Amino acid sequence: MQNVSVITGIKNGVRTRRWRDGRLEIEDFPIEEISDHLQEQGALVWLDLCEPDHDLLRKLADELTLDSHAVEDAIASGERPKATRHATHTFVTVYGTRLDVGADQQYGPLDSRLQTSRVSAFVMPNVIVRIRSDDDFNMDQVVERWEDDPELLKLGSGSAASWLARRRRGWPLRDRPAHGRRDRVS
Repeated sequence: MQNVSVITGIKNGVRTRRWRDGRLEIEDFPIEEISDHLQEQGALVWLDLCEPDHDLLRKLADELTLDSHAVEDAIASGERPKATRHATHTFVTVYGTRLDVGADQQYGPLDSRLQTSRVSAFVMPNVIVRIRSDDDFNMDQVVERWEDDPELLKLGSGSAASWLARRRRGWPLRDRPAHGRRDRVS
């Protein structure tokens, strides 16, 4: 059964969106069109890939001129968390954790309820490519936050990626942290 997002349909593990000047203009376009969308003034493109195969990543790497080692790291098992700056992009790998407290799960005395999932991202000035190892992480809350704040999207991929990092770490998506200072968006 295909997992479908409430924001938009995810087809074959691929989800795309393009905003211009903070407003959504198009979604679910083919990845072969990414370079065309990046040529537009004020555009921010987001691509979400769930469990992509090597052919898809190779096509994407050619399209965006991504570092081949970083592309391999995006899908290799056992990669450590890291952030690596390349000539044309920054590559990031992070892990999220959650405690599985579902009553329908049966755990033995040595089974762990701590679940992890990996997310990697290629971040360029006007594009974010997110590659995830499973569909355990729901991106809808982050996309809704982006949609609610066009000014955030106007600032480019760095500010949008900061909200992705907050959600990944389990931070609540709000404008003010518990200690009262306003969050800075980088």
